Amino acid sequence: MLDLFNGRFGRIHHGFLNDYGKLITLLPAASSPGARFTEIAEGDLCWLVDRGRSHLFFKHPSLTNRLPSRARLLDDLHRGNLLTLDKILSPRLKSLRFILELKTGYGDPRVALRKALRLMQRHARGRYWVDAFNPQMLKLVKSLSPHTPTSLHTPIGVYGRYLVRTTYERPRLSLLDLYRLPQVDAVTVTFQPRPSTMVRPLEAAIAQTHRHVFSAGKHLILGGIRNPRTFNRVQQCGAVAAYRSGKRHAQQVAWPAA
Repeated sequence: MLDLFNGRFGRIHHGFLNDYGKLITLLPAASSPGARFTEIAEGDLCWLVDRGRSHLFFKHPSLTNRLPSRARLLDDLHRGNLLTLDKILSPRLKSLRFILELKTGYGDPRVALRKALRLMQRHARGRYWVDAFNPQMLKLVKSLSPHTPTSLHTPIGVYGRYLVRTTYERPRLSLLDLYRLPQVDAVTVTFQPRPSTMVRPLEAAIAQTHRHVFSAGKHLILGGIRNPRTFNRVQQCGAVAAYRSGKRHAQQVAWPAA
């Protein structure tokens, strides 16, 4: 997975795969000689299997993980209102890396993901990974494409050797042993300041909190970094990449300065 980063820290732009206008704003930084970061665009991959055809597109579902009706999605696809997986595979975007966060869809996910992974391996090999909140979806990914890198997302965090799984499927919450997740190459944890960061350096506190992520052979990715100072500091904690978020991120793509 480290080959994705070209020896640089990954700067992840949340939701940019959902919006082509935002996506192309990353190109100057991604193609800049001597760039400090590897630019990574993340988006919500959904699917619609209809009459034997798999439509793959980026859209954030509702808070209950629901999509509009099949008819509405087909109309939006016909009108070009949704950014499709095909479009991000344009040669124009070859300097970018991608995170496909698996969301939801209509039809058999195995059929849809088989097509998605085939396209990514053909046109973006070594430039993407697949992220999900549900470890079963990552098992499916690995069964279809064993060499595709994966990350398991948790907004609640890691406690000792256990990751808190949160999904829309029942049970909503459960504990997963980091040492028993062979389908997971990296763990994405939403950054949360803890009491330990008040009494010890932030970098050391993060590294200690996630020590079992590292000893289980997983890479650490941090989400929800809301200011440039924290973004710069988390680069020293053993993580390979971090998500930038918040209003300032939307207004100023380049923070912290490349």
